[in-house]
Amino acid sequence: EELLESQQTGVFLIPFKGNIEDEKKDSDFDIENKEKLGFAVNLNELRKNNLYPAELRVHLAPEEMPAAKSGMKPGDVITHIGGNEILDFNEFRKRVHETKENESLKISILRNGEEQSFDIKPILTGEGENRNYKVGVQNTYIFAGVKKVTREGGGFSSSVQLASKRTYQSAKGIFTMIKNLFLKKSSLDNLGGPLAIGKVATDTFYLGISAFLSLMAIFSMNLGLMNLLPIPVLDGGHILFIFLEFLNGGSLSKKKIMWAQQFGFMFLMLIMFFALFNDVKRFFFF
Repeated sequence: EELLESQQTGVFLIPFKGNIEDEKKDSDFDIENKEKLGFAVNLNELRKNNLYPAELRVHLAPEEMPAAKSGMKPGDVITHIGGNEILDFNEFRKRVHETKENESLKISILRNGEEQSFDIKPILTGEGENRNYKVGVQNTYIFAGVKKVTREGGGFSSSVQLASKRTYQSAKGIFTMIKNLFLKKSSLDNLGGPLAIGKVATDTFYLGISAFLSLMAIFSMNLGLMNLLPIPVLDGGHILFIFLEFLNGGSLSKKKIMWAQQFGFMFLMLIMFFALFNDVKRFFFF
């Protein structure tokens, strides 16, 4: 009933993950009848068709709070605040929290297909770090099933081409990062050690197996490219020594090779120190 009612008032209920079997009917209404809903691929296109995200729909508006006193009601859909378009409820909440003392906010809503505006003066509530300005509205999500998207592969040759393109782009990004570190265009705070790798890998795993495997491929390529850098004790350093011996026409001084390897080892230890220091600082102190 809420789906039908909201469709009449121009509210687009974006499907969120939920119980697919329980909400199958609602999911079919939202997703499969694309032409009926004026389905579009982004929020701007949705709004052109008078469709809005479900999270901007007001669920509760307590009578004692400024929003209800100004005229807002449950069922209203928030569209603008201070003349700026709102795309999600977090953006709305952040703007309210940033209210200055004695400042009134012009909040525009959609009610029964008609736009209305209210001048609302937020009030301070809470204590300590939780003390923020609020207008007194609570949103809600309506859960619907998600229709899976299938994508067919383009065959072996196109896959090789795509993989080569992505490998080149990733390698270019890695070398750009290394260059920026040496040129001091990037901060050493961007370095991460095993803790950062574990955190990123865990977060990516929850996004899906495809994202996780892509990250593993990037890590593998990163290690391979780092190993080819012309730094003594790495494979790239050994290749450099072989090239220098070719130019020299004979073996290099063992003493010079030893000094170079010691320098390379200390350089790698320094990089590892910064990476581990950033991990400890990031996860335990800040």
